Amino acid sequence: MKFLHIADVHLGKMPDEGTSWAEDSAREIYDGFTEFINYAELNPVDFIFVTGDLFDHVPTTKDLFYVDKLFSRLTNTNIIYITGEKDYITRGSDIWDYNFTSRFYLLNGEHFNNPVDVEEKADRLFCDGIVDCIRFEKFNLDIYGVCQYNFKNERNDIDGIFIRNLKSVNILLCHGGGPDVSPFEPEEFKAKKFNYVGVGHLHNYMCEPAGKVYYPGSLEPMDVDEVGPHGFIKGYVDEFITNAKLVPNSYRQYKEININADEKTTQLEVEKQIEDQCSSKGHILTININRSNKCYTDFDLSSFRKKYRVIKITGEKFPKAELLKLESMNLGNVLGQTLKRIRTKKNENDFSAMKKYADFMSEKIWGNTNLGLTPVVTDEETARLAHNELMKELSGEIDILTEGLALCHNEEARIKMNLPKYPDCTGELNSTRAKLKETQNSLEDVKFKDVQVNKIYSRNRLAFVLLIVAPLSVVLALTLSFGFLEALFWRALNRWLKFTIILIITMMVGGLLFYWIYNNTKRLRKKLFGTPIPAEKHSEYGTKIKSIEVEIGQLENQLEEYQNIHEKHVQLVKNLEEIHKRQEKLRYKLEDIRTIVDA
Repeated sequence: MKFLHIADVHLGKMPDEGTSWAEDSAREIYDGFTEFINYAELNPVDFIFVTGDLFDHVPTTKDLFYVDKLFSRLTNTNIIYITGEKDYITRGSDIWDYNFTSRFYLLNGEHFNNPVDVEEKADRLFCDGIVDCIRFEKFNLDIYGVCQYNFKNERNDIDGIFIRNLKSVNILLCHGGGPDVSPFEPEEFKAKKFNYVGVGHLHNYMCEPAGKVYYPGSLEPMDVDEVGPHGFIKGYVDEFITNAKLVPNSYRQYKEININADEKTTQLEVEKQIEDQCSSKGHILTININRSNKCYTDFDLSSFRKKYRVIKITGEKFPKAELLKLESMNLGNVLGQTLKRIRTKKNENDFSAMKKYADFMSEKIWGNTNLGLTPVVTDEETARLAHNELMKELSGEIDILTEGLALCHNEEARIKMNLPKYPDCTGELNSTRAKLKETQNSLEDVKFKDVQVNKIYSRNRLAFVLLIVAPLSVVLALTLSFGFLEALFWRALNRWLKFTIILIITMMVGGLLFYWIYNNTKRLRKKLFGTPIPAEKHSEYGTKIKSIEVEIGQLENQLEEYQNIHEKHVQLVKNLEEIHKRQEKLRYKLEDIRTIVDA
């Protein structure tokens, strides 16, 4: 049974409200749904599962008419629909009694308002509380569905669900997995043994293979956190197989672009890095400029705001001007004096320690670290109290950072001591993997040859019998033909018939005799012509198969050993890199804090 699975389409929603492209985003949600219907029309399936939040609100008759008209193009596809917390259903709502023109099944425990013939229409097996179950006899398929009946549901709806008929293909459709919408975990489905569990609510694709749980995610992304591909699930399921994959089909994606910048990075280099990562103008971008401790350049990304859909930029400006302004306006108190001493003590272009001190003091004096939005002048007493309090805190911070560096050093030493135990074995791993594949192919080849032994023997035996019987059959046919003419002429049909029967019996006996002779002269033919004996060939191939299987077992054990070593080596190297990064951050921070304290 082939199917498509969608969820969280949110027709009527306007993502990125307040941006210049908000209306385009709202329209793209409808366009994406239409594109999905086009795909389903060109690639027919038996079922479409819709697991909630098809609409971003409780649907009206107008909304239902719109989707029903699109679904009605799929004349041989059954649409199975359960509601989510956005398009939740209540008795008396428009969808409850809507008469669909498509093969639309709403799993709410009531009658089906669709035009499907009685013979083809699904049967309702039971409706137990909130769980509805319908059966499609043609596919030996039972579909369980759980609708949402409110915008908030703190009850775990799947607790009491269990399969009634293990001989059927069993599918569960539900919506939830969040704290306020049926709070269940995908792991809970492992023991339930459904052939497929289709879920809605999470907007990114996710699957839990052990429980056969699939979230298709939304057709179009809705929020800046919903990065990665979006689309629908295409799958096949029967009693033995569950196969499902995501088909990316969205008009746009939220994409995060990370740019690393140091003291040598130029405006042109930043622009080139961004351009290289902007694969489509339809994507909605978050651009992060990750500055090193020595990067104080201001970058201008206004051209990208005009050219692309940029929803957020971080690290575009460095607050150098605000720092100098804060220093100049507070030279009469300890805040400005300390900033000046830090600046003159370190390199003129090194603002790292200055920014840390300004952030610390701004936090204490004005309650935040955004220098551009806070007052920039303070009195001597307030600045002195804040400075003294900060110095006490930083003294303790130095001890913590020093201890952190010591711990990093110890961890680094431990990792370096363990590295020789788990050397880089990538070459051995690849070589063993290739040898295992080659040996497995050899095993399949030997097994194939073993299967062919009896087939070859049968063909040779048939050829031997036909070699002798075929000429006799020709002679028999000619004899019978001429004999029949002669019998007609001399009116001796009875004698001819007897003769014919005797000849046919003789031919049959002869064929069986030759068959017996071929089967019982195996060793003679081997001695005279070198013809192999099937039993001996089977024995020979059987020995080879066992030998190859032993070799495969050894290679698999060796491969597993190399894989374990490789994984541990990779993890150790990764841990070492993380330790080095942590050490670098701690050193920079410690250096800045010591500069502040010494100033």
